Amino acid sequence: MLDLLISDYTFNTLLYHLHRKNIFAFRIGPEIPVIGDLLNLTCTAEDIDFDLSLELQDNQEFTNDTILNQTNTRKYNNRTKRHTTMDTLLNFGICLGDIAPEIREKNPGKRAYIIIRTNRAPSIQFKAANNGTIIIEFIIDGLIYLDGTTTKVGHIQITTVSVITVQFINKRMIAKAQIERMDIVDVDKTFGLPEEAFINLSNLARGILTRAINKKLANGIPMTMPQLGIPIQFYNLHLHIIEHALFISTDANIQSLANHLPYQGFTGCPYYNRIL
Repeated sequence: MLDLLISDYTFNTLLYHLHRKNIFAFRIGPEIPVIGDLLNLTCTAEDIDFDLSLELQDNQEFTNDTILNQTNTRKYNNRTKRHTTMDTLLNFGICLGDIAPEIREKNPGKRAYIIIRTNRAPSIQFKAANNGTIIIEFIIDGLIYLDGTTTKVGHIQITTVSVITVQFINKRMIAKAQIERMDIVDVDKTFGLPEEAFINLSNLARGILTRAINKKLANGIPMTMPQLGIPIQFYNLHLHIIEHALFISTDANIQSLANHLPYQGFTGCPYYNRIL
């Protein structure tokens, strides 16, 4: 049997070096299918009623009543200008300019791209509470530039704290996530929206992302031991989260080294016959 403890300090050290190497930095531009269409600063629709407070109310109603999955199909055909999914935003001509009116007015007809990067290294904590809990914190910067230029027109910062309860059952990881905190801040004050609008946007995004993550986690994640290419076979893998560490326990079977010696093919070798 092999027992191993990996502290959250080890994971955080790795995350720190990945952050320093800009591994968590990437570009979202107009060339990306579907998402790229949302980066227009001048939208195709006219007089769109993009009220974040109404969006937040719709999101809360959806969360509290799962029956709306069926009834809303009919309601959506009669409603206009108020939806939250990506497809609906595109169908109604919603774009970046709707949530950044000041940027839109200064740059009519333009498109934008966004550089996403971590402001500081993400951090995780292992807690023994609830039979295993992971707390994940990170701060992300979104730098908005005019497409084809290096002209920065906006800077938003997103701070999140997520709590994930984790259990390992029958070689599967069963988890449930909750985004406890999400703050969206207009750092450069260039969007032209009041602070209350960003609070509503934060709450709306928090609910949508929490549902999306839990939908992915609903069936669990299979946990299998990778083949490392060494003459040791691991089986009966068990994982458990304790205070500030991940506990890993597994049985190991060490295969006969004779099967892996470089001269195993030379059966006439006296030393080969002797070790057998």
